[in-house]
Amino acid sequence: MILICECIVLNWLSELNPIEIGLGFLLGIVGSIIFAITSEKIKSENITSQHKKIIGSYIRYWEDKAIVPEDTLFSKAILKQVKENYFEIEVHTFLEYGTNNLSAGKKYTTENIEIWTGAITMDSLRNGTVVWEQRNPSNGNNGFKRIILEKDFSGITLVGEKDGGFGIEKFTEKINVS
Repeated sequence: MILICECIVLNWLSELNPIEIGLGFLLGIVGSIIFAITSEKIKSENITSQHKKIIGSYIRYWEDKAIVPEDTLFSKAILKQVKENYFEIEVHTFLEYGTNNLSAGKKYTTENIEIWTGAITMDSLRNGTVVWEQRNPSNGNNGFKRIILEKDFSGITLVGEKDGGFGIEKFTEKINVS
């Protein structure tokens, strides 16, 4: 029985010409490449669409009025998606003071007092790592932070090193989605 099968296979192989073998080989390679590209594109689009919920601007109001009494100190974090689970973050810290009523005293002003930027790699939909650098004033501050998103994506928490990482920063209000 085995001898008969071997004879049939050998007979079939001897009937193939080199053009058919080459064409079959080429079609196999082309099919594999098309499958690999298509499956990677679908995977990338799925990851990108899942992480779109993170994109937006978040506000952090500073609770410590002892730093700047009667004025409002807040930060605004802007998250932009670069690719799949990679994001950029830009954080501006503002100082607001004065009123819109000129007869009441100081003119209302918003002053941008600090800017830092970073690159985020999301490990999951709600946790990631931030590599950051302070831009303005440029004083060489940089480091790592963890980013944690709220379950409903309405806020973010940045956890930095205690020395120079500015500790825990909670951005509790999402103001837009872009």
